[in-house]
Amino acid sequence: MKTKKLILLVATAFLTGTTMLQAQEQFEPTVSWPYELPEFTFGEIRTFQGATIKSADLNVCINDGKLHFINEGIIQAAEMTQVGSAKIGDKIFLNKGGRLYQVLSRDEKSMVVQGIFPDVDAAEKVNIGYGIASSTASHDNISTLSSGSNMINMNLMSARERRGEGVVIPIKTKLFIVVNGLLIEAGKRQVLEAAGPDKEQISAFIKTNKTKWKKVESLAQLATFMANINNNN
Repeated sequence: MKTKKLILLVATAFLTGTTMLQAQEQFEPTVSWPYELPEFTFGEIRTFQGATIKSADLNVCINDGKLHFINEGIIQAAEMTQVGSAKIGDKIFLNKGGRLYQVLSRDEKSMVVQGIFPDVDAAEKVNIGYGIASSTASHDNISTLSSGSNMINMNLMSARERRGEGVVIPIKTKLFIVVNGLLIEAGKRQVLEAAGPDKEQISAFIKTNKTKWKKVESLAQLATFMANINNNN
């Protein structure tokens, strides 16, 4: 009997874990839940110097890249001029220009980061139906993507209840390198435009190493090389 109970407990735990994993894998942000993560997750808000400002349940709004946190059950927006970075669960996010980017790789002088943005072009083509004209639907979709202000001061429980409502937000993911504090989109043209007097050396490095613009490891090597050039000049 004990053996059967143990097997049942293990099976239940496995199924529960599998269900949670599938829910995370299937998560898509909607206009009613415009967040990178399916749940607000405990973490730390940090200054640009790395000191902890506040510990709370956090999430990143896809619409404008701002950090949202929970205060006594209510969704609030962090003052981005004071936020240098945020640790949410096991993820680190860096503030560049008032938007949070997830850190994928880092060393002392450089990083590779990822930004998630609303795909405005795709949103223009979405028709929400219900007899609403395509042009009206597109206008509503675009205006909804402009900021996450509609979530501020909302009760978290209410937000959770309605997060499956509304259209899915089409998103696009972009990779960037950060070299000595400068955010550069991961692309040959963008990198060489930012290279300045080091353009020739960086171009040679890209050619020799066959830099892969969608591979984090390859971008990390490029970012480290660029940072070292800057520090040696």
